[in-house]
Amino acid sequence: MSTWTHPGADYCSRLPQSIHDEGLDSNGNPDPTSVDRRWLWRLEGFLAISGTNASHHQMGADLKFYLAETCEHHWKTYAAEGDIAAHRQCSWCTDVEWADGGAA
Repeated sequence: MSTWTHPGADYCSRLPQSIHDEGLDSNGNPDPTSVDRRWLWRLEGFLAISGTNASHHQMGADLKFYLAETCEHHWKTYAAEGDIAAHRQCSWCTDVEWADGGAA
């Protein structure tokens, strides 16, 4: 019995490294973000940039809101630099927490 393969089944070869590198962030540090969440963030970015109509843009905005609202933050810490106070920022939803509790 033969197995039918969809012509697009080689999608893994077209994925960005950020989806393949489950368990590591762009700096090689541990990142437990699931592959499912990585796919959703990729889809949100695609809709935001490449959406061709209002429905695509609204779907992208809704997906971004959902992902930010349910984000399992992966923090990257930054030291104070010039006028910018020390802080940490989520590498997925870009939330910022300031070390001194205030803003830059």
